[in-house]
Amino acid sequence: PGDYELYEQMANRMYTIVRRFSHAVEEYSIDECFALLRQGYAGQVPSDNALEIHATLKRELGMTFSVGLAPTKVLAKLASKRDKPNGCVCVSQDNFAQELYHMDIGKVWGIGYRSLPLLRAFGVMTVGDFANQSESWVRHNWNINFLELWHELRGKQVYAVGEGNLAKHQSIQKTRTF
Repeated sequence: PGDYELYEQMANRMYTIVRRFSHAVEEYSIDECFALLRQGYAGQVPSDNALEIHATLKRELGMTFSVGLAPTKVLAKLASKRDKPNGCVCVSQDNFAQELYHMDIGKVWGIGYRSLPLLRAFGVMTVGDFANQSESWVRHNWNINFLELWHELRGKQVYAVGEGNLAKHQSIQKTRTF
């Protein structure tokens, strides 16, 4: 059995550490958050802050973390997956395509197991294969969620980082798996 009280304590410690570096932290899940890092915050550039967050989390919590810094939430999540389990990948508006477009399309946040075979049938194997499609192709073949993903993967922010506390959520789910 899991120790959910310990998980919650560790999550709160993680959020507290991240809040040292950003005024806007979105608690996305028990082990995941988004933070808005701006140029000049705490006298550092965002990539320096991301590296410091990564090091501080490891030092103070004694475990590995994956951190991704990018122009959009979808790209940041993708960057955090690139060098798992202990990576810190920082990409800018100028280099995210070179750094992330080679990754498998299945790694994109929001693309599920049902959509994956359909994407592959269209020849979309990598993030770049999808991001380089035309907007009309995306609109014709997919729904609004995929259009939003397409914009985010091209560096245009659709999903803002919202400040949030998990205690404010309306529902919670507890599951156990083998």
